[in-house]
Amino acid sequence: MVDGHWDPVLFAIPFFFLAIWWEMRAIGAQRRQGKPRAGFFRADSRASLLMGTVSLLTVGLVNVAGYFIAHWLFDHRIADLGSSAAGWIVAVVGWDFIYYWHHRWQHEIRVLWACHVNHHSSERYNLTTALRQPWFPIDGILQFPLLALLGIPPWLIAT
Repeated sequence: MVDGHWDPVLFAIPFFFLAIWWEMRAIGAQRRQGKPRAGFFRADSRASLLMGTVSLLTVGLVNVAGYFIAHWLFDHRIADLGSSAAGWIVAVVGWDFIYYWHHRWQHEIRVLWACHVNHHSSERYNLTTALRQPWFPIDGILQFPLLALLGIPPWLIAT
């Protein structure tokens, strides 16, 4: 919860694990029918789950730091969009724009790639692979809080 607002990702987690369970069962059924499927490899899936768990902790710390920076920047904002329709639109479009460059730079700048490469390290592609998130996306601390300068409240940036 951020400033009294729930993080929507928390509501998605049970559905994500339900989808992983369904995918594992579907791949198993196809294998039993003699259809070759790469699917899941226990050690790889376990590694993905562990990496996702560590990512929740480390990225959580990075997000807390970014949240405090956003609070400081919000005191120096050039506008005040608040939680109006315009605020939500600027928050969503601005966040997506920043995320695009954030992710692109993680592929193009070596030190950022070193933080991001684990996301691309699995030999198999399944839903657990999505849990292989960067452990320390330090550049996010400096990029996403910039939305506060446009008058987006920090809780909305976090949401």
